[in-house]
Amino acid sequence: MIRLTWQPGTIVEVEDAQDVLESSFLFVDSVPYAILIDLGGIFSISAAASHAFADDHRVLAAAMLGDTPVDRVLAAQSSRAIHSTRLFSSEPDAIAWLAGYLLGE
Repeated sequence: MIRLTWQPGTIVEVEDAQDVLESSFLFVDSVPYAILIDLGGIFSISAAASHAFADDHRVLAAAMLGDTPVDRVLAAQSSRAIHSTRLFSSEPDAIAWLAGYLLGE
């Protein structure tokens, strides 16, 4: 499982998404993985970046962590992802949900 945290005020463009996805896949030794994305620092995500995250077949599941209206809008962009996605306000709950995908439950 990978935890992704952005610097406050980050604007995520498609190049950023592609870099994160490629680096993450190398980090996990090229095996499918689950990702926990802390939305707290993100100001915006471009449509192309959202599509890149949503269409990556190497991701088993993505949990997004946030509890503001902005976080809910950012998380809604992942509604068409090819992998399971869900927004959480509790990090332990998000990790428990992701663990089910890692354990094949």
